Amino acid sequence: MDADRRSHTRVRLAWRWKKSGWTGAGPWIQDSGIVEGWLDSLSHRYGEQILHWIESEGDDADGKGRPGPTPIAT
Repeated sequence: MDADRRSHTRVRLAWRWKKSGWTGAGPWIQDSGIVEGWLDSLSHRYGEQILHWIESEGDDADGKGRPGPTPIAT
């Protein structure tokens, strides 16, 4: 099962504060299971204040910006 979560594509957690619109992103890592855990934990804890989503390294290949947040199921 761990092999399914690990891939050659790196992922990271990204977020946007709902009130101010400020955005940020965590470090790129290869284990998507870790990032999914962060997403779940932070969404439960701060879901009313911050939008969280997972980005793949290939999503921003040109370096001209990142995609918007994917809606989070609650």
